[in-house]
This record gives sequence, C-alpha cells and structure tokens, in this order.
Amino acid sequence: MRLLSSLLLQIISPLFYFRCYSTIKMTSNDIKIETFFVRDDGQYFPNNNNLPVIVYHQVFDKKSVSASKWEQLFKQNNFGKSWRDGIFTFHHYHSTAHEALGCYGGRAQVRLGGDNEQVRKDIELTAGDCILIPTGVAHKNIGQDSDFGVVGGYDLDGKNYDMNYGKDAEERRKAEENMKQVTADANERMRQMVLYLT
Repeated sequence: MRLLSSLLLQIISPLFYFRCYSTIKMTSNDIKIETFFVRDDGQYFPNNNNLPVIVYHQVFDKKSVSASKWEQLFKQNNFGKSWRDGIFTFHHYHSTAHEALGCYGGRAQVRLGGDNEQVRKDIELTAGDCILIPTGVAHKNIGQDSDFGVVGGYDLDGKNYDMNYGKDAEERRKAEENMKQVTADANERMRQMVLYLT
C-alpha cells in the first residue's frame, strides 16, 4: 500500500504542479508558455526529474511592466518573501520551495541545471517574462544588460526556503530529502490553488 501511495504521489503531484502553475492568473492574452525538464546531472545538482521549469513570455508588455506589478501578481498566487534584485552569477538552488522570477527591466541569459552540457538549458529572460523554477533546479545568471532586474518569490508564501550550492554529497543528500517533503506536501496545496485559480 505504501509503495502504491508513493507511486500515485509521484504521478499526481507533477500534474497538480503543472496544472496549477500553468494556469496562474496573468494579465495578458498574448502569453507564450514554454515548459521543459531539467534532469539530474548525476553529480552536483539534483535538478528535478518530476516537475518542469515553466517560462511565461510577456506576461506584461515591456512598456507597462514594473516590479510592483510582479509583487502584486506573486502575492495573489501565494508566492511570498519577494525581493527585487538580479540573479546570482553562481549556481544555486532551493530544496524547500519553488521559486518564481519576474523580470521588470532589461534582459539576461539564465543557465539552468548546472554546467553539464547533457543537462543544462540556457534561456533568455526579458522585461515582462516570468520563470517558475521547481525545487532542486540549479540556476545562475550568465550575462545581463545594465537594466536587468527581477522580482523573486517563493511558494508557500515564502516560508522556509533554503540555499544550496552543489558543494558536496552531504548537501545533496539533505536537499533530496527536503525535495521529497515538498513533493508530498505540495499535493493538497496545489489542489487548493488549482481550485482557486480555475
């Protein structure tokens, strides 16, 4: 029974995640949604084999986007502890919360998944774009213009997010344990959010 419950959770949680976060209340009809998986690199970064990265292109148009609009949108969708800044230029990831980044100015190249060429994916974020990064997915800024800025926020209203850097096996072991807990806890939370958003 426990094995069956575990298998169902692995199947259902990603579906709730995708349904939930691909229907977040947005403000434009011209949003292009891009999804892709960033797989475990087998070494430093667990990334996430079960939940996709979701990129929303042009949630706001470049002329109307602002940091405060992202903060309001994130708050409406239960992403808390928001901040305004750039993206670190070193790989890092969160094992206890999903992260949303909304670009309010300029553009940047963001690398996801670490430096392993078999795993990594580079994307461009421009003003008006948003990216949802699931737990475990490493990310860093690999180049930006002088106007670049993002608002960041974390699900669970921003409670208990952590920082991991792909340092060693012990960090990864703890992160993987945390990620399992987020997946288990996410099921009901995401079901409730899907009901709220639809």
